[in-house]
Amino acid sequence: MSSTPLSIPPPPAVPAPLTRPRRRRWPYVLGIVALLLGLLVIASLDEPPPDLSDLTFEPLPLAPSENAYVLLTAAAERAQQLLPLTDEDRDALDSFLDGEAWNDAKISAWMTTLSPVWPEWERAAHTPLSQAPILHSPSDLIPEVGLIQNLSNLSRLRALKSLNDGRPDEAIAIALLTMEAGLRLEQSRGSLITYLSGSAIKTKACEVITKAARNPASSSLVLKETPQKIAALRSSTEALGYSFRSEIYLLNGVLRLTKEKGISALPDIQEPAFMRLAAHFPLSNKPNKTRRLHAESVREALTYLNANSVKSKIYGETLATRHANLFLLNPNNFMGTIVLRIVVPAWPTIIRSYATSQSRLSATQALLAALLYQRDHGTPPASLDALVPAYLSAIPRDYATGTALRYSAELGVIWSAGENNLILTSRDQNTEPRDVILWLVEPTVVTETPTP
Repeated sequence: MSSTPLSIPPPPAVPAPLTRPRRRRWPYVLGIVALLLGLLVIASLDEPPPDLSDLTFEPLPLAPSENAYVLLTAAAERAQQLLPLTDEDRDALDSFLDGEAWNDAKISAWMTTLSPVWPEWERAAHTPLSQAPILHSPSDLIPEVGLIQNLSNLSRLRALKSLNDGRPDEAIAIALLTMEAGLRLEQSRGSLITYLSGSAIKTKACEVITKAARNPASSSLVLKETPQKIAALRSSTEALGYSFRSEIYLLNGVLRLTKEKGISALPDIQEPAFMRLAAHFPLSNKPNKTRRLHAESVREALTYLNANSVKSKIYGETLATRHANLFLLNPNNFMGTIVLRIVVPAWPTIIRSYATSQSRLSATQALLAALLYQRDHGTPPASLDALVPAYLSAIPRDYATGTALRYSAELGVIWSAGENNLILTSRDQNTEPRDVILWLVEPTVVTETPTP
């Protein structure tokens, strides 16, 4: 039997590998670049202009004869013309005001030279409405504020001369008039600089009143009436609020100036060269966004105007944390962030300064009443409650705490708790210059004579 050989089928043919067409990558690269450019364009877009209708205001349309600011400026300019003080004279003036190197002949000559100015000064201080120029750029100058401060210093010197001449009641009247001039600056709806200058004038004049009130020759009637007059010289939070709102106008000038010349165009600011270029790039400089953030900061500050010093101190710490290194974490509009870091952080300090100045007025009121009580009863009051209602209608408020002022009959001192909860236990206790402390008997400063 023959056998048939077994046939093995050939292996299937292996198909040739498919060759895919080579993909072109440049469309993807272009797409990614286009996407990034689109995101960059979107990130560079500014916001619409913010609504500032609740913060902006129109200046009062006052005639010059009805504007206390204009009248104070005119009186100060005339004083400058009649008595142009040299640098040596200014140093002497500072010494006179500090009670050092008193030169009665020189002071009398100055007061005689200024005699035509005092009626103008008084009329200006009594003019109820005031409108200062509103600053629209950091380059705007307000030299008249400095002139008014100079005349207020001479007015204080006039009061001190009356006191040294044995006329404490006249000294108090002149000091009250000086405070009224300071109030007109506070109420002038101008810059924060103008407001703070007025507040400083009032604070310095208060020191003259307390000095004159301790004089035994001061009349009981004046001591009785002066606390009420001081109450009428308080500025409202509305006056300070206008100064904060005026910052809106100033910011526009800041933004314009920084875009044209860089951050270094602002006072006391130095910047790297690249930041001058950054101001021209929309990604890093968005004026409308900056205006909105600034307006939000103004609104926040306005809510703290009535806050006590402790709350305003916390507000300041929060604000400092918020602005610390923010531009490094937020490159978008970091130029605007730098501007905000420059113009905003001082606001909590200004608010605390308002509370301090108001507390000083309160302490002055309480001191005058306590001095009169001591004159009537032979001893200081056991507490400030003993002054109500015969000497005061109510215990003056400590604006640092929102409660009554602090008082020690043993030490004979009235003080404000301040932002650090000050507690006085001795006359030689270390305190800060900004603390509000008034003694019934003015402490004597002992100066040691150096041994040869």
